[in-house]
Amino acid sequence: MSSAHETAVEALLRQPFPDTAYGRRDAFGDMDHHVARLAVTQDFWEDRSKEVVGPARDAIDHDHDRLAAALTARWGPAEEVDLGETDRELGEAAGFFRSQTRDMLVWSCPTYSRWVALAVIQADPELPFELFVAVGAGPTWSAARN
Repeated sequence: MSSAHETAVEALLRQPFPDTAYGRRDAFGDMDHHVARLAVTQDFWEDRSKEVVGPARDAIDHDHDRLAAALTARWGPAEEVDLGETDRELGEAAGFFRSQTRDMLVWSCPTYSRWVALAVIQADPELPFELFVAVGAGPTWSAARN
């Protein structure tokens, strides 16, 4: 049985890339990628205490880990990417992740000739944690960034 997150990833894999850019912050894309927010916590404007932030982070990490396990079962182990360690031009999808986190998991999806990336981001300490997925053109992450 697949989760709503797995269903969303599958839909993005099947969706053609558009001819022109589309979207807003929670879902956007262009001729070589789609990016979508899968989950979001509350914001922390009123209270940034460990008692409030900790459980919210734990919940979104649980969603991330559960989806990562499902994707790993489907496509094998993910490549763990440290976005802070590369000087390469990353493209818009990975660049979006890089501006808000250092860590990203990436799977190759040869059936679709695409790759899938997953990351939890938080733009600022008072903003919510968000689980995002990106689907990019190319058979592998490595091929897409060369």
